[in-house]
Amino acid sequence: MNWKPKHDYSKIVLAIHGYNDYANAFKIPGSYLSKHGINLISFDLKGFGRNADRGEWYDMTVHLEDIIFNLKKIKKENPEKSIFLLGESMGGAILLSLINKKRELPISGVILVAPAIWNFSESNFFKSIPLKILSKLLPHMKTNGKGLIKVQASNNFKLLNELSKDKFFIHKPTFESLQGIVDLMDESFVDTEEYVTTPSYKPFFLSQ
Repeated sequence: MNWKPKHDYSKIVLAIHGYNDYANAFKIPGSYLSKHGINLISFDLKGFGRNADRGEWYDMTVHLEDIIFNLKKIKKENPEKSIFLLGESMGGAILLSLINKKRELPISGVILVAPAIWNFSESNFFKSIPLKILSKLLPHMKTNGKGLIKVQASNNFKLLNELSKDKFFIHKPTFESLQGIVDLMDESFVDTEEYVTTPSYKPFFLSQ
């Protein structure tokens, strides 16, 4: 999706969405930024959103390759413009792994919004075992946290209502997918520890 300003602009933000979400997650910031001369672009990661394989899980390497492909394409089409990467939740975790593994990307900065960096398997070792077993025995079985999770995602009730009816948002992930996001967060945690000791991209903005 592309929220392009009506007039000339010099900055582009390539935004990476969170777990179970898709590019439309940036509708509000995309519209806002376009009015202030910033072009926000986002796409659906494999296994999410409007992709035919929605619900399937792909590991970190696949997502990194897709981001790099889109980043290079945008830079080739806009060689004089500054490009920033923005990642929200899982998207932030993926970007942390990306900037640690790839130190010479054609970007001017990185913006992270509540990045999902969590060494779950280490800090919750005994809880991680049942999930790992279920992901092997019943990989395609769908589940949700209804009745178990008491956290309200937002106080924007209009947005929550729209999200509950959004057919492109994954409301019931599989056990394979849940194990996948745990593995992704574990990997990102290690990459983050490495990156913060020798950062290579500035500015670097983190919002929790």
